[in-house]
Amino acid sequence: MGEQTATFLKRHFGIRAGFAGIIALYLITMFGILAYTIFTFQSQRSDAVVIDLAGRQRMLNTRHMMQVLLVSQGVQTDYGYTRKILHGTLDALTNGGEAIINLGRDETEILPPASTEAIRQKLEEQKDFIMKFTAKADAFLKRPLTDPMYQEALDELRSLHESLHTVTEEGVKMLATESRAKVTARLGGQIVVAFLIGILGILLTLQVIRANREREREILERQKAQEELRTSEAQILQALRQSDTLKSALLSSVSHELRTPLTSIKAMASRALDYSGEGTRHPRAEYLESINQEVDHLTRLVENLLDMSRIEAGTLKPKRDWELLEDLIEGAIGALGKCLRERKLQLELEDDLPPMFIDGVQIQQVLVNLLDNAIKYSTEGTAIGLKVVRVGDDVEVHVSNVGEGVPKEEISRIFERFYRVSSRRQRSIRGTGLGLAICKGIIEAHGGRICVQSIPDQTTTFSFTLPMNPEPQERVSS
Repeated sequence: MGEQTATFLKRHFGIRAGFAGIIALYLITMFGILAYTIFTFQSQRSDAVVIDLAGRQRMLNTRHMMQVLLVSQGVQTDYGYTRKILHGTLDALTNGGEAIINLGRDETEILPPASTEAIRQKLEEQKDFIMKFTAKADAFLKRPLTDPMYQEALDELRSLHESLHTVTEEGVKMLATESRAKVTARLGGQIVVAFLIGILGILLTLQVIRANREREREILERQKAQEELRTSEAQILQALRQSDTLKSALLSSVSHELRTPLTSIKAMASRALDYSGEGTRHPRAEYLESINQEVDHLTRLVENLLDMSRIEAGTLKPKRDWELLEDLIEGAIGALGKCLRERKLQLELEDDLPPMFIDGVQIQQVLVNLLDNAIKYSTEGTAIGLKVVRVGDDVEVHVSNVGEGVPKEEISRIFERFYRVSSRRQRSIRGTGLGLAICKGIIEAHGGRICVQSIPDQTTTFSFTLPMNPEPQERVSS
């Protein structure tokens, strides 16, 4: 009896110890990835600042040249400040230290020293050219316009400026190449870490399987396996019976949405294969285009399902950055491709829209969903409207179409998941009823509002607002 007890304890706690050890290794690896990712982001940001400042040197060199010419013509300009910025930035790029990143406000950034000897030499060469240019410029400014040597000195100064511009351009290219090389190296490191995580995951899975087998044996030894299994089955059956109607709606909608494009893809592929041996005159391109469109539809369906699950789980958080709304609109129009090109788009954008501190990927998805919805539910041949205006501290976006519209009694439910309008054309229109629900979740996560106004058989307009934050939320809170 004592030996059986000792064997049971050794087996039971041995499994737990191995399980805990693998979990600990997995957690350590995950924290290492997090730290590595943070370091990568910081390093990439530092590289971007360095490349931007190196590129700005070209503009400052041209500005310096123009200011010298203006002074020679009797126009007063502060070319000394430009020289100061040129020399200070170049010293910081070469040896590290503070550099002004925002002209006029003197905002500074601490730069690292040049990462390679070749880059350092190129920056030193640029510094020599700047010193020569400065000396030549000072000598040039002492010559009056009537001096016979004025034009010759001017030509020499321009030639030196072109050489300086060339050296500066070479330095920018070297910095960009070095940055890409570092990104490639980091990517290789991430692949290795991902491989290690996969190995740990396999070990963890094997340990779980072993623990389950040992647990089953223990249950069999205690003669409770059958009773527990029956109880578990009864509980699962009861839980399935109590599932809400949303799950049924999801299965029905997804099965239909998957079956239709898959059938089309199969038919188009078969036809393309049938024409493969009939010379060059065949409609394979049309079939392949249809296949491409159906695959895009399946992709959007899967992305909508994933986004809806993230919204319900509370894990779809905006990754904010400064974005231009015009760029996001252009991306959304491009994403819809042929569907939107076949329709007239009436685009109205207010001038001088400010950058928005938003998640560009999520807001572009909202635009794609609303435009796609407008296309599907509009009367053929009518125009799609997209209007962006500033209202107080918000930016308002309106997407409108002319069509059957939304019945008044259904407007309150239009943003519910899996809900679709009871339209006469509904059976012929693809959709799962998730697009508008996802739009609502994304806009509200950004602190905005979304609504719809519809006049049946006339105009339907979906509108959403986004607040214009003057500072990132992290800075405001600090």
